[in-house]
Amino acid sequence: MSILALFAHTLDGDWRPSESSAFFTVKPNRVVGSSFFEETLGTYKLLAFGYSSIVNDFHANAFQQDMGFTPENLSEATLVFHRMMETLYLLETNRSVSQFQGGVPATVIFKIDKEVAPEVLLQRFQKWASGPRYSAQKIKQLKESPPPEFTADQLAEMSSSPRIPKEVYSGMEKARELAGAKIFTIPHSMKDTQMKAWDLVVGVRADQGNTTIAAGLRDEVGSYFSHASSNSLQASPSSDPVATFEIPLSAALLEKMGTNNLSDPNGPLGPLAVGLGEPIQKIRKVSGTAQFSGPRVHLDMIVDFADSQSAQSLWSVAQASLGMSQLSAMRKQLQNPQLKPMISMDFMQRIKLQHKGTQVVVHVEALPVDLFPWAVPR
Repeated sequence: MSILALFAHTLDGDWRPSESSAFFTVKPNRVVGSSFFEETLGTYKLLAFGYSSIVNDFHANAFQQDMGFTPENLSEATLVFHRMMETLYLLETNRSVSQFQGGVPATVIFKIDKEVAPEVLLQRFQKWASGPRYSAQKIKQLKESPPPEFTADQLAEMSSSPRIPKEVYSGMEKARELAGAKIFTIPHSMKDTQMKAWDLVVGVRADQGNTTIAAGLRDEVGSYFSHASSNSLQASPSSDPVATFEIPLSAALLEKMGTNNLSDPNGPLGPLAVGLGEPIQKIRKVSGTAQFSGPRVHLDMIVDFADSQSAQSLWSVAQASLGMSQLSAMRKQLQNPQLKPMISMDFMQRIKLQHKGTQVVVHVEALPVDLFPWAVPR
């Protein structure tokens, strides 16, 4: 099966609010259990330390124990972002999230390969939330060497304070049914001040040995459970990619973003504007997949264009640029063999470009050392 057919098969039946919705999906259980992941942690102490810190965190451990889930149970995590590119383009970076008066149009979906009833899941969350905010070891350290800003009464209060006060999440048990799912409203007290007006909910559905959790705005979570069939709860076959993404673009959005200026030789692209300016304006979708093969990851990015001529033009420029970069890297390596390049020649030779009709496909085969050259080796 070709990579294009595999990617198309992956998208069949997936829910999206509209054609302008972007999505990003990863299968954590297959990432954590892969040879690539083990090779990465075994090679780079910085990444290994970070992962170990997260896994062994006091609250993370308690969360796994109380909820009954581990990373190995998380079969899929997806972010669906409605009008993502338009939202990011209109985003005012100097303003807070309050500019999204109705809420950020994004939905997070988790699929877990254990079936747990929504009511039981809520009880487990309440158990975790009522647990100690500080570990016994941390309290002991503070009592043995108390910081000057803490009094004995404050330390005593810290010993018994819960992770989340009960009044913050009270009322969540008042859920309503929708398409076989329970929809729990997130109380105002659990939201940031600037998010009070957002109608945020968490939906849970358990079926066929799996549990699906969706969080986001009420309308979109409700739409997801109304349209997602029970078949979507089935675990994906191991032949599927471990990660996929898709970002749609439109002619109207690209025009609004000012991409027509890219055709000007005196503009941002300079001399490259002659070959890249117009084709960039014809991009309609960027998508990609990742698959593991032993300690290597195979990354494929697909750029869809409005017509084959634009795809041909961008492929020609990209192919020439890649060849020039490879030639330049080879010269530098011959001139100074002792100098370790940031991007190895071997890795650059594993980058392949292909033109197929209205698409340009970029294939990259990478080892951990290729993707994390900045990390500190053991």
